Amino acid sequence: MLRATLWLGLVLTQPVEEAIPAPDLAERSPTGIALTWSSVEGCPDASAFAELLRSLIPTTLRFHEDGEFEVHADIRPNTPGFRLELRLSTPEHTSERTFAGPQCDALAQAASVVVATQIFIEQDSARERAQVQAVPLAPMPTPSTAPPRPTVQPEPESPEGRLPTQAVASDPIPTTSRSRLHGSFFLGVVGGPTYRIGPALSGMLEGFLGFRRGPVTFEAFGLHNFRSGSAPSDEVSASVRVSGGGVRSCWAPTLGQLGFRLCGGLVAGAATGEGRGSFASTLGPSVRSWMAIPFELGLEWPRKGRLALRVSAGCAIAVLRPRYHVLLGNESRPVWQAERVGVFVSLGPQITLP
Repeated sequence: MLRATLWLGLVLTQPVEEAIPAPDLAERSPTGIALTWSSVEGCPDASAFAELLRSLIPTTLRFHEDGEFEVHADIRPNTPGFRLELRLSTPEHTSERTFAGPQCDALAQAASVVVATQIFIEQDSARERAQVQAVPLAPMPTPSTAPPRPTVQPEPESPEGRLPTQAVASDPIPTTSRSRLHGSFFLGVVGGPTYRIGPALSGMLEGFLGFRRGPVTFEAFGLHNFRSGSAPSDEVSASVRVSGGGVRSCWAPTLGQLGFRLCGGLVAGAATGEGRGSFASTLGPSVRSWMAIPFELGLEWPRKGRLALRVSAGCAIAVLRPRYHVLLGNESRPVWQAERVGVFVSLGPQITLP
């Protein structure tokens, strides 16, 4: 989710008839706009929204920290499409509006029209108040010397109505953005086949919770590899299951509606094994520590939405390799040791939290 704060000021210049000796309207203090913009990845950011305002308001845009107008806008995913919540505060009142639609670009354009319209209304009111204050007041005459009351000519309007008639190149928009400090949380469950994680071909189930900031994600997860067996001979055999948890970080760029994932991390847990020999009863369960470094390559689709499908494939390089054996009398028979490299494939849903 992208968030940016800008302070925009509008300087209005308008010709004033020489018959009014009061200060010119072009010399009045600039009107400021404090813009707080938040959006998800792929939607217009604060700079794009400022360009929309600039195309609608043919005046100079300047930056001020103390703005008379406060504009707060937030774009979030909404099934289906997107939702934009707009709050506009002026010195006289505060209004809130909500827009919903399939395209966030169209929502940003609609919000810019609403903001520009309100700015025009406030400018008209401010100009009329300034025009009234600009009329000089003569001292109160006595009845014997009272001259004819002067007539003040009204200010002519420009050919385009009351819109400002002079535009000056705008200041550059700051590149500093608060959107780098914000992101979104997501969670999900995946499952699929594994090979060489346990003694034989098996399956696993994983749940995860993560945080996304730009193209980088940080995830915590827990997994369980179901029981599988090993029988190196007719005399001995073993069955082992693996459970654990870990963390990983992913580089996750987006191309249209498709998200890519390249991940690395660390997972640790326990392998629980039970052995059996032809001359002995079942031995176990015996618990051994297990640790591995997983690498993963995956896809997410659709990336820009609340619900997505995650598909991944990867490998796990064992750091701690538990070993099991069965005692037959005084003889120790090895039955299984964790492989150095195991592979896995997973598939499941992912939900982005609001």
